Amino acid sequence: MTDTRKTVLDTIRRIADGSNETVGRPTLFEWMQSEDIVALGGVYYMLFDGRFNQRIVPSLTLDEYLDFTLPYYSRCFRDDPDLPYASSRYTAGWDLASWFSRLWHDKAVPRDALRRVKAWLAEMYKGASDDVRQAIVTATLEHIFEDKSARQFFSDWADDPVLRIAYLEAAEWSGR
Repeated sequence: MTDTRKTVLDTIRRIADGSNETVGRPTLFEWMQSEDIVALGGVYYMLFDGRFNQRIVPSLTLDEYLDFTLPYYSRCFRDDPDLPYASSRYTAGWDLASWFSRLWHDKAVPRDALRRVKAWLAEMYKGASDDVRQAIVTATLEHIFEDKSARQFFSDWADDPVLRIAYLEAAEWSGR
């Protein structure tokens, strides 16, 4: 077990047990640089669970969330870890779909952030193996596309020879 993994998981345990400690941004940013997927999964868990993210002082910006989360999702999609705290390929995809939908419906979220996620998904899909592509479609895009306006946001994918396949498969599942 790496030192970072132990530190992150011990912090999670203490807060879950009732500690009122906080996590400073420099510490969090240091943890975000780890190569250990379980440590990164622990950081991800802290960022998205209300018991923990309110302990990050000061709070992260949306761009900082994206700076960490998109590479974390990339690694989960690519490596498909099956470890405590580390999201599997499909769990990462479902989490991303849920998060994207929340961001999509939040009028305070700049559309540039959503375009950033969309561009990242396009890059991931284009460079991915068939297994990863399937996960992106079934765990992420199909669920995002349940919202017609979000599906429309991705409609330019239909004009791309590679992304067209993902767009049509996801749109078909979600009822066009």
